[in-house]
Parts: sequence; structure tokens; C-alpha cells
Amino acid sequence: MRVTLTTSADRPERYLDLDHEREVVRLLGAQDELLGCLSWETIINLILATAADAIGQEKRSCPRAPVALQVVYRSRDHEEGVSITRDIGAGGMFIETSTPLPLRTELSVDFVLPDPPFEHVRAKARVAWVREVAERIVFLPGMGVQFVDIHSQARAAILRLVHSLNASRGSATPSQTSE
Repeated sequence: MRVTLTTSADRPERYLDLDHEREVVRLLGAQDELLGCLSWETIINLILATAADAIGQEKRSCPRAPVALQVVYRSRDHEEGVSITRDIGAGGMFIETSTPLPLRTELSVDFVLPDPPFEHVRAKARVAWVREVAERIVFLPGMGVQFVDIHSQARAAILRLVHSLNASRGSATPSQTSE
């Protein structure tokens, strides 16, 4: 598949060529000369390496709300922690901890929602990004985790909580970004 680059005036007549069979992306010039080539694996690794920076800048698909909930988390290696969330959404949460788990670690999380009927939630999650040191006093170290297996009723309850918290704070449109 050939894609013309049109978003930048300083890239006239350059093309991206996606080669499915070889799993590479090639940058071609006006006369189809090869200007560069990257494997899909290299591109995936670059994206994952920058995910921690990008996740705070991109819009999330699910709104989040700041809330402090006690959360117990366990990795497959039996590392266990008890901490506090900074925020939560139907897609995941940020867990404040001075010892965040490594990127892409799979873990289980247990927490109780603060509003009646005080639903106990258990979910499988994956560490999506890590902040190893505090930033600007207010952003404590920790890890952003993405839910990978959560019951639909629990997800719906989290969404109700987020909408309720954002509405009570006077947000006309709930914040979809964290930090």
C-alpha cells in the first residue's frame, strides 16, 4: 500500500510504502528511490518506548476523574502492593507508588467504588506507562494501568462514578486527559 505524504510542505513528493509481506515501511522519493526503511518491529518498539510520554498528551477514549481509592495490586510474579489511585476511568487508572511495576507488566487490581452500593471491583490490567519520579510536586511517581479484562457491570459502574464526580465538580465536559 502506498501513502502520499501531504501533511508537510517540506516533504513534497515523498511516499510511505507499507510492505505487508516483508513487514516493513519504506520511505520513497519522487522517482521511487528508497530514502529509508524500518521494520514493523522497530516501529512498534519506538511507539511503546514513547508511550509513557504520549499517553499524558493524547485524548483518552474514556473520560477520567480524579479520585483517591485504595487499590491492592498483584503481578504474576506475586509482587503485591497497596496504594492509592490518582484518577480512574472505564479504561484504567493511575496508581501512585514509589515502586511502579515495569512497563507492560500484567497485574490484577482490587478496589471498592466509593458510592453505594460500594461495588468491589476485580480486574486484570497491564502497566501502560510509568512515572518513576515526581514531576512538579503535584504529579507523584506511579503507573498508569489499562484494564484488559474487567466485567462490563464494573466498567459501567466506573463510568457512572466518573460522570458523577465530573458533574459535581462543575465540569461541563469531563476531562479526558490525565495530567
